Amino acid sequence: MVKSSNTGHANNLAACNTLINAVKEFGVKYNPAEPKLTVVNLEKAYASGTAALGNLQAAETTHSDTIAARAQMFGELNAYTSRVVSIYSISGIDHRSVDTVRLVQRRIRGEVGAKSDTAAAANGTQTKKNTTLQMGYEDRASNFAQLATYVEANPHYKVNEDDIKTEAVRQFSSDLNEANSRCIETEAAFDTARTTLTDIFYTNEDSLYNLCKNAKAYVKGAFGPSSKEFRRISGIEFKQLYK
Repeated sequence: MVKSSNTGHANNLAACNTLINAVKEFGVKYNPAEPKLTVVNLEKAYASGTAALGNLQAAETTHSDTIAARAQMFGELNAYTSRVVSIYSISGIDHRSVDTVRLVQRRIRGEVGAKSDTAAAANGTQTKKNTTLQMGYEDRASNFAQLATYVEANPHYKVNEDDIKTEAVRQFSSDLNEANSRCIETEAAFDTARTTLTDIFYTNEDSLYNLCKNAKAYVKGAFGPSSKEFRRISGIEFKQLYK
């Protein structure tokens, strides 16, 4: 797997560009028998690497943005849930339903995790015990969806505030699920971009790393280790960042 930040890839790309410019100045003396090491092919590899790194950076930015947006939305969840449950509790519905909804609220907060607690409350047999915290994004969204269902099923739930009306509660639930889905999608795109970059930079037989390393070896062999040509490029470093 890739063990470096994008800075390491960018450094390798810059080193490739430096190498290309150097061997171009050698003119016709740079004449490898291996077609993959020609200036034209090195330039193609550099172009592919530039595109791959740009795609990775864009995918990473998009994924980071969706994670931040989800965190902000879920950061509002507890307060929003508290408002909904407060209205539900004074709606005139029976106390067991209120207790059930309050247990759902506690699961949303991560205070309880056993699904059986809701049924226990409905049956009036709730027990006091500590359960595993349930704080995953998908779990919290699922629990809030359950709360929205209880709200929709309560004909007495009425409120003048638009943002906590029944349809708004359901919309908030949908938004939570959409935020989770977006994070999953952007993570997959980020992983794909990372795999593509790894292939282009490091693991393919004609990867940028291999081509540049072999081009340096060709210059050393063609011109000699003490030649001015090799001395010019010998300090150009390419790091293998895939392990």
